[in-house]
Amino acid sequence: MEIHRLFAVAGALALGTMTLTPTTAYAANHPAEAEAAQSANVGNPVIVEHVLATDAEVQAIERAIPNLKRHEVLPQPNSLAAVTDVQWAKLHTYAKGDVVQRLKVYPPAGSQKTEKFYYRDGTLVMVLIEPNGEGHKGHDDRANDERYYFDASGLIAIKGDGHVDGNPDEQAKAHGAKLQRESSAFLSLASSQESGKN
Repeated sequence: MEIHRLFAVAGALALGTMTLTPTTAYAANHPAEAEAAQSANVGNPVIVEHVLATDAEVQAIERAIPNLKRHEVLPQPNSLAAVTDVQWAKLHTYAKGDVVQRLKVYPPAGSQKTEKFYYRDGTLVMVLIEPNGEGHKGHDDRANDERYYFDASGLIAIKGDGHVDGNPDEQAKAHGAKLQRESSAFLSLASSQESGKN
């Protein structure tokens, strides 16, 4: 397991997608990773490990989409006005049993922007904002997207342009809190419409 983590971190560092500065304890237990991280001059190893694990989890969810139960919701105008000024045209939830794994919101006419929300056991772990996500399935790795990573404390990292920021500023944290409120509102709307059909 440790060797896989080493290759994942070393690969991410070689691609220039992440940076980390190892703590003394981390460096003592993972000398090769710590040395690679030091030479790359990157951020917190716990954050990087969380980002790598979340990215792997998101890839697994994307591969599972054909086997998940999809539910479509067409929001009424202004039904989400308390959390967003975007008049989203529709949203899809993808669930394993009753547990939502991914939620995707689609833009109003004239926009291509989509937002995908990923969950672990019902808890938000990542939001992927794709400026040109409308009109294609899956994810284009070459897309100029933004990724927001969450743990129990809230927003912990942002990834954009191939770089991870494991120390979001107050403006980024406020945006992360807004994404969490959107997520809750979207899930609530989807749940109420799903239960209304039964």
